[in-house]
Amino acid sequence: MSTTTLIKQWTRTITASSSAKVGIIELCSPSNRNALSTAMLLQLQSAITTFQNDDNDVRAVVIKSSPGSNVFSSGHDLKQIRLWQQQQQQQGNNDDINSIAAARELFFQCSSTMKSIAQSPIPFIASVDGMATAAGCQLVASCDLAYATKRSTFATPGVKIGLFCSCGGGAFRGGRKHAMEMLLTGDPVSAQRAADTGLINGPVLDDANQLEQKVNAVVDAIARTPTAVIQRGKEGFSNQMSHGHDLDRAYNVASTIMSEDVWREECIEGIDAFLEKRPPNWKN
Repeated sequence: MSTTTLIKQWTRTITASSSAKVGIIELCSPSNRNALSTAMLLQLQSAITTFQNDDNDVRAVVIKSSPGSNVFSSGHDLKQIRLWQQQQQQQGNNDDINSIAAARELFFQCSSTMKSIAQSPIPFIASVDGMATAAGCQLVASCDLAYATKRSTFATPGVKIGLFCSCGGGAFRGGRKHAMEMLLTGDPVSAQRAADTGLINGPVLDDANQLEQKVNAVVDAIARTPTAVIQRGKEGFSNQMSHGHDLDRAYNVASTIMSEDVWREECIEGIDAFLEKRPPNWKN
């Protein structure tokens, strides 16, 4: 049986003088507004793995929706979930094992995909031009960077349908109270509000063209830095964040990483270049 293609993935060379590439993941399931169904999540996970295995040539990955779409992602496929509920209800007092297993697979696959973005050594950038709700909003929050147009909105409306967006707590880093306001009310927030609270990066862009230019500029900046430094830096930052308010452990992680990295060839070359007032000659 053929598998419906719910995403497109490709790479493009960042500069003509380098092998560095950016990976593109395009969500293209307009029939259900790019819902993060189990099938969509599995294809997204596969694309992430492919880019990670691309011999360090992929310097960043951009996740976006198809051009012209007014939805980045609407979250989980509620029709899919409702079908499982109906199958369970038809069983009366007996559990429908298949439906329970399917729902469990969906939510655990969603968490696995979001974690793979956070734990990837490659920076992930969400490029949002439209609505991002529920798990779609979680996908934006899971990316390392996120930029959006002014028409974009963000929401975690699960509370309004009786299913609290619990997974959001693992991804939102924009402040506990801002996150809880979104989770408890389910109300959408504007792109400007999302930028002000740290859910996305500023500035908010006027249209899709400006959004693409901004994302390309960020990708270009990342590509000018050594791969190993970006990879170790992202890992170290994630480790620090995981310690929360434990300041001693967070600074211990930072001190350990920097005392190791100061001896790496990228750092030696970088300091030499700075002192000699010349561009650094990175090997990668």
